[in-house]
Amino acid sequence: MANVYTTEELIDILASEHQACLRGQRLNLSATPYIGNTAIDRWLNPEAMQKFSAYQDFKSAVHRYQIEHGVSGIVWRTLTLHGHSLRAIRSA
Repeated sequence: MANVYTTEELIDILASEHQACLRGQRLNLSATPYIGNTAIDRWLNPEAMQKFSAYQDFKSAVHRYQIEHGVSGIVWRTLTLHGHSLRAIRSA
């Protein structure tokens, strides 16, 4: 059976992919910000739209992966206080 990524691993992958998109290392060349109004289109940045679209596409792919492999989007941590343990959702 293939190794399934954990929620924590997927978060790390998304973070590094986000940084790659921001640096322009990932672009969705089919994304275009143009709406057909020349007064507005001249102010739109095609590269920014391509970066944003590339990350959104990757994020959607990770979400499909989570569904297909039953990987939760919740990261749990255990807190222990005075000998009692509590399982809580990790806050971002």
